[in-house]
Amino acid sequence: MGHTDRAEFNENAIWIGNRLWRLPPVTVERPQGPWGKWLIRDAAGAVDVAFTPTVRSTMHVGPRKSLAEYYAPYGWYEGAIHADGATMNIDGMFGVGEQKRITL
Repeated sequence: MGHTDRAEFNENAIWIGNRLWRLPPVTVERPQGPWGKWLIRDAAGAVDVAFTPTVRSTMHVGPRKSLAEYYAPYGWYEGAIHADGATMNIDGMFGVGEQKRITL
């Protein structure tokens, strides 16, 4: 096990009350690109969330926008996140998503 073990080393967590609950690695699917519905899930079913963008926010860097593409839409979340002994329903929460592509 090392720093490349995504189950152990990832940034996924939720705060409920005064406790931090660690979460497993997730995959984010964007079948219609950054402006369509996003599906956020993990392999075990602890995270089952959809994000629907409603406000576009972008930044493109470099000649002909070729070095970096950054999408950060704002929108609405729905679904639930289950941690060891705790569940957070996120239906109707407003937030932001991120998608980055950097070309070197």
